[in-house]
Amino acid sequence: MAHGNEINNKKYYWLKLDRHFFGNARIKKLRKLAGGDTYTIIYLKLLLLSIEFEGILVFEGIEETFEKEMALKIEEDEENVTITLNYLKMQGLLIEQGEDGYLPEAASSIGSETKSNVYKRNRNIAVGKIPTIVQPNSNQIPIEKEIEIEKDKDKEKEDVAEATPTSKKRFIKPSIKEISDYCSERNNNINPQRFFDFYESIGWKVGNKPMKDWKACVRTWEGREDYSTRSKVSKANSSKYDRED
Repeated sequence: MAHGNEINNKKYYWLKLDRHFFGNARIKKLRKLAGGDTYTIIYLKLLLLSIEFEGILVFEGIEETFEKEMALKIEEDEENVTITLNYLKMQGLLIEQGEDGYLPEAASSIGSETKSNVYKRNRNIAVGKIPTIVQPNSNQIPIEKEIEIEKDKDKEKEDVAEATPTSKKRFIKPSIKEISDYCSERNNNINPQRFFDFYESIGWKVGNKPMKDWKACVRTWEGREDYSTRSKVSKANSSKYDRED
């Protein structure tokens, strides 16, 4: 059973599309194709599918091919998905990373926040809508004033945080040996060379921000790799039983 803090710290992800998204020449060209509007929707669905993994479309081996699996996950026609994926590759909007796919536009447009922050924001919005018709007593502060005070406090905290020097070290790109040693220490299934090549190709960034902790990224990959392995084993076992039948 999840504790309160675990629930509050759960992250919600969203995709921030540039306001010129549909004005982009590559998107305009996609929409002009026969069935272009459908392909554009498929692209948007793929972007949403990838945001939890920093722009990566994870191939788990659920289906025989990457195209079939993406079609299954976003519930679209396989032929339409295949056409869309081929177009994205041709335009540099999809980069093959081993068995997975990487969407640069998603990586630079991902946002997230915890459940507790969502609650606080919605609560402030709700409080701000409460009418203040009744004149407050002299020892009471109007609700609008309370909100302003809270905003001022938050601004002060941000200013102090920016002005206070930190002791954080500058990020240093790890070597393949360091990655290999850490993966061995954690006894995971991550390919160190593949991990290095992936982040080397995107400038060692997480989303659109510079990477701060490569070991944390390794731990994030662990869950993805373990899930993918379990899916492939399950598929192999299913095929075995089919042959026995």
